Amino acid sequence: MSEQSEGLNPKDVLGAKKVPVGLLPGAGIILGSLAMADGAKKYQPYNWRDQKIQYTIYLDAMERHILALRDGEDNATDSNVHHLGHIIAGASILADAIFGGFVVDNRPKAGPTPAMLAQLSGNNTTESFDRRIGVKTRRIVNYTKRCPGGNRFGLFDRRKN
Repeated sequence: MSEQSEGLNPKDVLGAKKVPVGLLPGAGIILGSLAMADGAKKYQPYNWRDQKIQYTIYLDAMERHILALRDGEDNATDSNVHHLGHIIAGASILADAIFGGFVVDNRPKAGPTPAMLAQLSGNNTTESFDRRIGVKTRRIVNYTKRCPGGNRFGLFDRRKN
């Protein structure tokens, strides 16, 4: 018996080699589950396993939720579920469809984006990035000071107006 496994239950030794599913924070699981429940009411649970889904439809949906978050909206207006929940649900469905063979990969031909991001990101600051692409340095604005009635995250929630 090795020194490392001495005194460990055999199940613990085997379990330590498995995917650490407990590392995904509960908040993400809960938000994703709320969005999945909303989708299950509308479309039936696990419907993508019965009829293949299109890859880009889910990418577009997740991007719309990201845009809404970036623009200061926390919850989706149709479900009242946090946009992060919809992003998590969409990514989970897409992952299940990809690895389960339930997806039509209709993404466009691979482009230069990953290489551009790698080249332009690295350890560069915003200032050096802006200099590379020939624009003046962007000012970082503290929007929390300009948002009346900001919520606990400092973002203006338009639904309350």
